Amino acid sequence: MRLLRIHLPIAALLFAACNPLQAPVDIVEGPDQQTLYVAPYTRTCHGMYERQCMLVRESREGEWLNFYDQIQGFTYEPGYAYMLLVGWREVPNPPADASSREYWLIRTLEKKRATGS
Repeated sequence: MRLLRIHLPIAALLFAACNPLQAPVDIVEGPDQQTLYVAPYTRTCHGMYERQCMLVRESREGEWLNFYDQIQGFTYEPGYAYMLLVGWREVPNPPADASSREYWLIRTLEKKRATGS
């Protein structure tokens, strides 16, 4: 019984530390959160090089904008529209070719197969 009292809290801490859906501890403190709507298709965008960007908007009726960043913990699947709750923070002194924000997935609120183009 004594062993169980010692090992159970340790096991719980290890499980929480290994959970891939949790944001990294250094990002969690005081995060800003927002809902992002992700289109079921991508669009060619230009930055340092030409690539495909996700399209996002901050409301259901908003304008689709190129999203040049990555969302840690989120894997985009073409053909699906998403509503995501994301956390973000400002990156102090980002390199010239990098984003000034870092994003991570808190929760997928909705994932729906697109019904047409």
